[in-house]
Amino acid sequence: MDFVGSPALARQQINGWVEDQTRQRIRDLIPPGGVSRDTRLVLVNALYLKAPWLEEFPAHATEPRPFHLPGGTAVDVPTLSSTHTYGFAQRPGYRVVTVPYAAGGLQFVIVLPDAQDGLPAVEKGLTASDLAAFAGVGRSRVELYLPRLKLEPPALKLGESLRTLGMKTAFDHPQGTADFGRMARRKPNDYLFISEVFQFIVTTKYYLRLCSQFTASRTCVSM
Repeated sequence: MDFVGSPALARQQINGWVEDQTRQRIRDLIPPGGVSRDTRLVLVNALYLKAPWLEEFPAHATEPRPFHLPGGTAVDVPTLSSTHTYGFAQRPGYRVVTVPYAAGGLQFVIVLPDAQDGLPAVEKGLTASDLAAFAGVGRSRVELYLPRLKLEPPALKLGESLRTLGMKTAFDHPQGTADFGRMARRKPNDYLFISEVFQFIVTTKYYLRLCSQFTASRTCVSM
């Protein structure tokens, strides 16, 4: 693969390989400009999850119900429904519901703002300890309506977030500190470091398909 002579072609080849390996479910993992003449190595991995619910949603109960979009517009979408005992908690400004999967210890966590336009404020206020606590909320009888959906957001750039969390030397911050000498010989002015991390959640591409029997998701990461 010729990163120096044909970085655009190298990007196409990598994305083509990812698309083939994921049966066309993850496309364009590395965005334009993600590979340059300075690129020397690209690491790619993929994770696939297909998890059945502990209690399936009744298929006959799926019917069109209003789903509220940003701005207040409502559209009818196929909606799963079930009245069952789930993890449930009321917090200031939002509610939490956890739906267990058949595999022990794995659950789908739903955070629902009280206000239709309240999601940005809820997201801004959530902390890592809040998210960890959601796994252990008490159980209550809940009448749950969940839209059947498929999400394919664009690739996320994680480099800045990882540096903020403290992963700096791998990105050569400060300059000259990265050391991947066990992967490739390190020279004073010629050495490997991570320039960017892309995540597709089809995932950061992240793929999520929610239906009455199971959840399917795929995550692919490149750096």
